[in-house]
Order: sequence, then C-alpha cells, then structure tokens
Amino acid sequence: MTLSSYNATTGSTIIVNSDQGDIPGNAIYNLLFSARALKTTPGFPAVTSLSALAGSSLASPPNNTENDRATVNITVTQGSVQPVGLVSFTAKPQDDQTVALAWTTSWETNNKGFLIERSLDLKSFQTVGEVTEIGASSESLKNYHLTDFTPFRGTSYYRLTQLDLDGKSTILKVESVVLRDGAYGVFPNPVVSNQQFRVSLDEPETARLNFYGSDGHVVSLQKSGVQGDNVLLKADSKLSTGVYVLTVEERGQVRKHRIVIE
Repeated sequence: MTLSSYNATTGSTIIVNSDQGDIPGNAIYNLLFSARALKTTPGFPAVTSLSALAGSSLASPPNNTENDRATVNITVTQGSVQPVGLVSFTAKPQDDQTVALAWTTSWETNNKGFLIERSLDLKSFQTVGEVTEIGASSESLKNYHLTDFTPFRGTSYYRLTQLDLDGKSTILKVESVVLRDGAYGVFPNPVVSNQQFRVSLDEPETARLNFYGSDGHVVSLQKSGVQGDNVLLKADSKLSTGVYVLTVEERGQVRKHRIVIE
C-alpha cells in the first residue's frame, strides 16, 4: 500500500496493490482501513477513523488489468483523539487462587497510566492496583501485567481504566472471572417430584430464584436452608414429570438451569 503526499484540496490517495498476483474478476472486494491522529491542528478536530468503504465490483474477464484501478468511496469521521489503542485485556484465574491481569496497547498518547478495579456487581468497584511508571507516548505494542492476590470468590469483574496526564480517565474494558472450587448447577438432576434439591450460588442469602414450568408459568419453591454456597429447595406441591427451568439472578448476571423432574 502506498500513500500520496497530502493536498489541502484533494487530501491523500491510497493505492493498494495485490501481493498475490492478478486480482480475479467477477467478485466484490472490500478494503477496510482505520486511521487516527496523534496531534491536531488548532481549529480543526482530529481524524479518528475511516468508515463506510464501498466495495467495488470488478468486471470480467478474469484477471482484468484494470482491476487495480477500481474506486471506493471513503468517509472520514472526525472527533477527539483516543488516548490509547487497546489490543487486548484479559483476566484469568490461576491455580494458586490469584487472578492474572494482562493488557496490550498499540499506541499511547498523553498517557499517565492504568487503573485496575474489581467488582461483584458492576456497580461498586474496589482498586486492585495502578500502573503509572510508563512513558507518556508510544508508537509500538506495549504489554502490561498485574496480579490480584486477594480476588473475590465466585463470579467477579475486572475493569481497566486509562488515566491521562491532564486528569481525565477512560474506561477501556471490563472482563468477568469465575474463581470457585465447584461448578454452578443443580444437584441432584434429575429430581424426584417431591424430593429436595440444591443449587450452587455465590450469594445464597440474596440471590433471586425463579422456577418455571415447561409452559412458562411460575412454580412456587420453598427455601428450606443454606449449606455453604448451596441453597436447599423444594417445590410447594407435587410436580408433574417434565422439564423445568430455574433462573438465578446474582452479581450482575442471570444463569439458567434446566431441571428434569421424574
């Protein structure tokens, strides 16, 4: 790909050549571009992306020598400069019951550092740590790592926030993590009609439980006790054989369990 010098009237021309030989005809090709601006000219907004590229239908015969001169239309959108280009952000539970956090950026501008926070419900967040001893600007891939040595048990969330030198902050991404010994589920399953069963939860005292029949009607349940992370349940009346659904609402998400009643 080559880029012509900039002209205030006509802009720049991008020329793309195939490195696989002649381009076949009778096809539609889409060229996808992205662009950003690290600096702005006073009085003019920064270019942040190129969008709405129109595919060009390249006419037969195959290997048309004019194919490499097909035209596409590019719309340039304008706005504020993004502080960093986030490539990835991961939060992974480890065998030693810690959570390994890692993220990669492709560029950074006016960057003071990063803040990592954790949450149980995506509403209230606690600080895990900050990474601030970095250069303010970068034009290459940069990798960061942080370990949470005291994570929440069960399902939780980690939020990555970028901090500007001027005091502004930008939330980049949120990732969920599950750190528990056993799986979420209903035991036993299948369940005998009048038998007690248990469901494994993170918040057995506060989780919202709903039980539905195959026709969608609500079936009343009794909570007969709590054992560790399990809630003991039993239907108020004898259940007909069939498939039922138990929904669990806790920690910002809804899980559904399929239960077979015999």
